[in-house]
Amino acid sequence: AAALAAAGASAAARAHHVERYARLGDLEAVAVLRAAGLAADQALPATAAHWFAAALAVLPQDAEDERLGLLIAHARAQAQVGNFAAARTDLLAALNLKGQALYVRPRMIAGCATAERLMGRFDEARARVEQALAELPDRATSGGLLLMAELATDGFLRTDWALMWEWGRKGLAVSRTLDDPPALAASTAFAALADAFVGLLDDAHAHCDAAARLVDSLPDEQFAQRVDAGLHLMGAELYLDRVADALRHGQRALDVGRATGQGLLFPILVPALGACYEISGRIAESVALLDDAIEAARLNGNRQALSLALMNRCATAVSAGDIDAARAFGEEAVSVARELDNQLAGAFAGFTLAQALAEAGEPERAVALELESGGGPDLPRMPYAWRGGGFELLARCGAPGAAERCVEHAEQTGLANAIAHATGLHDPLAAAELTEAAGAPVYAARLRVRAAAQLDKPQAIEQLERAAQTFERCGATKRREAAERELRRLGRTVYRRSESGALEDLTARELELARLVVDRLTNAQIAETLFLSKKTVETHLRNIFAKVGVSSRVELARAVERADRAGQDGGAASGKRFT
Repeated sequence: AAALAAAGASAAARAHHVERYARLGDLEAVAVLRAAGLAADQALPATAAHWFAAALAVLPQDAEDERLGLLIAHARAQAQVGNFAAARTDLLAALNLKGQALYVRPRMIAGCATAERLMGRFDEARARVEQALAELPDRATSGGLLLMAELATDGFLRTDWALMWEWGRKGLAVSRTLDDPPALAASTAFAALADAFVGLLDDAHAHCDAAARLVDSLPDEQFAQRVDAGLHLMGAELYLDRVADALRHGQRALDVGRATGQGLLFPILVPALGACYEISGRIAESVALLDDAIEAARLNGNRQALSLALMNRCATAVSAGDIDAARAFGEEAVSVARELDNQLAGAFAGFTLAQALAEAGEPERAVALELESGGGPDLPRMPYAWRGGGFELLARCGAPGAAERCVEHAEQTGLANAIAHATGLHDPLAAAELTEAAGAPVYAARLRVRAAAQLDKPQAIEQLERAAQTFERCGATKRREAAERELRRLGRTVYRRSESGALEDLTARELELARLVVDRLTNAQIAETLFLSKKTVETHLRNIFAKVGVSSRVELARAVERADRAGQDGGAASGKRFT
């Protein structure tokens, strides 16, 4: 360590040696270990956590100021790798130290509450924040704003939209008095989201416009201070039919969040972005994003993130027409959410599973689950802006009064999504045009298929061909195949794609896995090779079988080998191979 220090080496290079010789009370060693932790904080949070822990181990007991900073840093690093219980332990220890600055305590309490929520300890988190807010001498501070944001989030997770809106508006009022652009952007975006959930759509549009201006004006350095600004704005835009804007803001939030080690702190970010991809017709990207999120959640034990990712993976599978997979994802999402007593995840998972059940020909169960998840026939637990989809599902499954509610909701909101749902009950072709204009091509194509059943033969063929083309472009393979089967039934010749064409539907990860099947690896061996769980390998194989049109590993291996031979024969000049 001394030789490295004399040579001007960094703290990160010296830390390994310092850790080995340091003894209790060695403040110089503490400084080196802390510096090494700070250097690794964003890019290598597990390494940072190790160095912060090493510094704490040799810190003298009476160095409380230094201990406070190290505990907070260690908690942050632990949260970044998904160890929320350890983060909570650190923050509780920090809260018991004396001499905390007034502005630091609310931040620690907010961080502790976030960790508790991610552990499923919702009641403890809420009680802690309520007490802290009551003890604040002045709520109109940055600390008070953070605590209000925690209570607004609590309302969101409890599907108590009125409580979410109340604390969101209080937080917005405080943020307007502070000179803190990232906080103002986050509060404004959350207000837009809360407005959409309670049904104040004029306010929602106004706040959404303002939030977009604020977020777009923030450089990444400031945006990183409140990544949730992008998350909330994406949600508001998604509910207000601004899908392209939602995708843009959500992608930025994900990129900056991951770059600054905050990805795990917002478990709904990736599922919401996956929904944006799915609605936009970018199914393969939605699948890849959500499958990675499911795998990460399984590996780090984050059950909250798992339930939400499974929920949106169910929705993407419905969009793709893979109803068996949708049911499997949906059933697991509901099960995990109920196990955690997460009301938001439970309600939303119920909505998506109900869609899969309706598509699978189980209307009675779909209605029962939709009503249970939504809190009754008026669906009060479903966000107001999107209730039209819930009413439409109930109406199609024969629930009394649902069609009237669907039409009334469309008239009240004026949203393209709601109008399309209501219109689709009696004129699916007109609804398809509306939906396509709103930027939801796969759902528009599904409506064209539904319309074809009501049209004469030439018109039906026209709509089915348009639908098949959209399904092909968007990666909804099973829906394309179903549309083509109906075209053949009507006497229309349909070009049958080659096996290599079917393989081209596979994502990069799916193709990588398919090639390991060719190498005759077992599921366990594939899981070990790709650092995946066996359950994820099984899910990928199910998706691959559906896309390629095979029913066994042997058939898949033969399809890949034939595609390779075709590529070699047909592309000898370029050396082309199917990769």
